[in-house]
Amino acid sequence: MLLQLNAAKYLKGVSTYDAPLLPKALQHLPVVGDYEHIDYETLTALHPTVIIIQIAALRVPPALSSFAAAHHAQLLNVSLSSLADIARESLLLGRITGRQTQAAAAIARMRRQLSQLAAHRPAKPLRVLYLISREPMLAVGADNFQDQIIRAAGGINIGAKLGSGYPTLNRETLLRLKPQVLVVDAPGSLASQGAGDPRLASFFSLPIPAAKTGRIYLLTSMRDDLPTLAVGSTAQRLHNLFYAPPAGGPP
Repeated sequence: MLLQLNAAKYLKGVSTYDAPLLPKALQHLPVVGDYEHIDYETLTALHPTVIIIQIAALRVPPALSSFAAAHHAQLLNVSLSSLADIARESLLLGRITGRQTQAAAAIARMRRQLSQLAAHRPAKPLRVLYLISREPMLAVGADNFQDQIIRAAGGINIGAKLGSGYPTLNRETLLRLKPQVLVVDAPGSLASQGAGDPRLASFFSLPIPAAKTGRIYLLTSMRDDLPTLAVGSTAQRLHNLFYAPPAGGPP
């Protein structure tokens, strides 16, 4: 989100997960670790004034809290579970970096995109199952930003029937849900080969509506999974995917 606010100059280090997403001009930034491991030597050398993390409150490493206190750095633990969270935390980052105007404009653009999609919601929304993992199968459940994006894109998130967060499911449950659209996440992997992609073969063999119409898709872009100010564009891409003309199954 800092990049989306044109605040890249304030970035002195990034996490393991951020590194693959950086533009070429920022790939020199040092990696200071992630929620499982932190390189305190590198972090010390950077002299941060603000340390931004996204970790469940009970899992924040005590050593990191102690480091921030000892080095007079603000430890900012952002929550990005919902679209409201994204807007709130973006405003906070905007204030910290002096990009309040950019943050407000980006939030307004995000909301405008989502509102425009909502205004054209299909009369008969398709039932969508979004798997964030194939093995084990994990679905986008209720009460998270991806659930909200699916609904904004004009779909009915049938994964929400399984509970909140990212519930597990098996083949029998998938069959019972009868998705009309099945989205399979594979971030960072090779680009999708379409209906003939071997990674989707097992899903196309299932007796579900999505297989009959060819509405089974593999998403490989890491950006589609991120809770950022670009979620309006993500919702538009998903809408276009959900409501593309039926392909009629694999060749």
